[in-house]
Amino acid sequence: MRENQKPLLSICCTTYNHENYIAQTIDGFLMQLTSFPIEILIHDDASTDRTAEILRKYEEEHPDVIKVIYQTENQFSKGKRPMLLNFERAQGKYIAFCEGDDYWTDPRKLKKQTEFLERNPGVAFCGHAVKQVDADGKTLQESKFNIFEDRYFTQEEMAFGDLAIPTLSLLFRNYGSFPSHSLINGDRILLSFLSNFGQGYLSKENMGAHRVHQGGVWSSRSPKQRIDAMTLTRLKMPKLIEPERRSIAYFRLFIHSIREDYSWGRKLKNIPLSLILTFFWLRPTSLKFIYTRAHKKINKAGHLRQSLCR
Repeated sequence: MRENQKPLLSICCTTYNHENYIAQTIDGFLMQLTSFPIEILIHDDASTDRTAEILRKYEEEHPDVIKVIYQTENQFSKGKRPMLLNFERAQGKYIAFCEGDDYWTDPRKLKKQTEFLERNPGVAFCGHAVKQVDADGKTLQESKFNIFEDRYFTQEEMAFGDLAIPTLSLLFRNYGSFPSHSLINGDRILLSFLSNFGQGYLSKENMGAHRVHQGGVWSSRSPKQRIDAMTLTRLKMPKLIEPERRSIAYFRLFIHSIREDYSWGRKLKNIPLSLILTFFWLRPTSLKFIYTRAHKKINKAGHLRQSLCR
């Protein structure tokens, strides 16, 4: 990228103690075949291994493209999310995200996804299938989340945190500011926020690899800790989405809290809280939203019957 040339796309990467993986991750960035300028923004969260040393070598070799933040204190442990710190400095019209232990396998990934969003202004993000590998790169699953068909996601599907999208596959529009939070499930929060701007799209084409290892932020947590994290995430989501969808989001939090046994103990407050907030179903905006959806379905069914009778 030429000096003072604004990138069309920003690659955002967060890393911590990834000395065994970070080189493969960066190589996946550098092999991308694009006809537009990009920037590679890496946030090293005070790694205690050789990660920073490896990053400095790449930064010296590609000073116009690779820009690294070297933290002296771990920000994640303070409740700050390095992902958001990277988003704040992204200059591109589009943002692609990949953590320092995952990697991309298709050199045309960014080109394909960027061209797709350029052709489809009503789509806020796109993703794709990825394989799952172990610490040594051995394939564990050909397609994480079993993604074997192309599909679009409605804004409602995106809003409530139920989508299973490989984080390393995400490429989305840069809306200038993203919601701050201290939650682990940053990908679910991101999708809820993006639901305010348009649809989502997922391709069955496999263009990356998600690595499972003991040092992973999510995989290293116990089932109870994962449930705890997901409940806090669901509590945050209604504040991010459009008003007509909020009551449904609170209702889903209520169902989630009842379904998970731990909620009756450590997170008992979520049950009465979400139950009270479920009364948002009675708000005019919610009723209008429900009526509009039902009316559309009735009209659609009516048009279908008329076409069959002709």
